[in-house]
Amino acid sequence: MYFRKINFALEGREALLYVTDDRETAQSLRSQGEAVVVYLHPGNREENFSAFLFAVEDPEDLEAEYVERVYRRLKGMPWNILETERCLIRETTPEDVEDFYRIYSHPSITKYMEGLYPEVEAEKAYVREYIEKVYTFFGFGIWTVVEKAGGAVIGRAGFSYREGFQEPELGSGRAMPRRSAAGFWTMAGGRWSLQGFRRWWSREIPRRLSCAGSWAFLRKKPYA
Repeated sequence: MYFRKINFALEGREALLYVTDDRETAQSLRSQGEAVVVYLHPGNREENFSAFLFAVEDPEDLEAEYVERVYRRLKGMPWNILETERCLIRETTPEDVEDFYRIYSHPSITKYMEGLYPEVEAEKAYVREYIEKVYTFFGFGIWTVVEKAGGAVIGRAGFSYREGFQEPELGSGRAMPRRSAAGFWTMAGGRWSLQGFRRWWSREIPRRLSCAGSWAFLRKKPYA
């Protein structure tokens, strides 16, 4: 039986990701709330691992970024996408939703972007489904922009699909007018910009678009 424990530091704490090729061991660990990745090889391919979200074929060659992102996904933690001196772009969480209603209350946001659901709980449910069906399968979508100094949600940015378009498009929305007046959206002299997103796009998107996922859901309610 193959069994490996990967220890790493995450946000100042020790984190642990398990890798195993044994279904019973994997099920036992998962029932204890542990993060588990399945190791697939010719000797166990006939076993049913459909209940597990992640599987690898070379468990000895896992990149640190992959390990962290798998752990975050299995533990319900958002991925950090991009970071500057003043802002963090990360995946959206249900806890962000109430801040979105403040941001979307400004007419300039809903003039060009679809609004939120009338009920807060309905929007939170949508975000949870978005995490499961878009982030998990595609690794991209619309993210949350956070001011690092105080942790305030100040906007949204990322990629989304629109009806009638074959490729994802870049979109953004920001808190206004105070944050924009303070210069936060320039993000420290423009270090994070369309150019930065294009670099992320050229590196990440081509390898993610081959994933099987819920395209219908991705197109259902675009944020931008």
